[in-house]
Amino acid sequence: MSVVGLTFSIIYIVLTMACVGYSFVTSDHKGRYVLRQVPIELGLLALMAVGLTPLAVRLSWFTAYALILPSTVAVLYCLGWLLEKSPPLLWGVYGLSALILLARSRWRPKAMGRDMVMHSFSFSGIWDSPDVEVLDYQFGSSGNASTLPYKSLVQHGKTFGQWITCGVMPRFEFLYVKWRLKASGQVYEDKVDLTTRLPADITNCGIHFVIKGAQLYVYLIPPPGVWPARAMKPSAPAYLKQHQVYPDQAK
Repeated sequence: MSVVGLTFSIIYIVLTMACVGYSFVTSDHKGRYVLRQVPIELGLLALMAVGLTPLAVRLSWFTAYALILPSTVAVLYCLGWLLEKSPPLLWGVYGLSALILLARSRWRPKAMGRDMVMHSFSFSGIWDSPDVEVLDYQFGSSGNASTLPYKSLVQHGKTFGQWITCGVMPRFEFLYVKWRLKASGQVYEDKVDLTTRLPADITNCGIHFVIKGAQLYVYLIPPPGVWPARAMKPSAPAYLKQHQVYPDQAK
């Protein structure tokens, strides 16, 4: 048995439990996402590095943890065993390798030919659009479960009051929304091309949409990107107008 390997594994498991546990009690949506992603981030990067990006971006939290957590524990245990058995001279080699891997993880990865960027996507019909019901939405074509609802829910007529997701995601090329007016039952849908409406750098920004009657509005919220609907309610219209990317504003 490797004492060092066992120590590495236990520390990782304890820190993972702390991150996941706190993610269930925090009210910060962005913090919740980050806390759940940090323990498996290296595993996700490893999947991307070997060409499995389509799999990595589609994993649910449960599947990602079931796949990556045991693998990470095994790797950490083996690393500890190697450090115990190797001559002290090789510790420098291991340290240098770790620094190289860390530096590589800081590079902006690519997914299916697109940049991966830290940003968020959100809407809140409860606060922004109380007169409508969101029937369906899709942020890009990746199929990531965090960017569109389950099709079974859509098929069964479930409506969606609000949603927010954030993390390192591809620069998606479109936003699709389908909604129904509560008063009349009229159904509308719109698909917005985002490729020409977003700046080159959207790091830590948030793409947020609001529905007013038959019109969809899309905004690019500057960092930190999470739309604080309740806190900004009194000044929301003026604030949003500054960051509107769709529809085009009259000049």
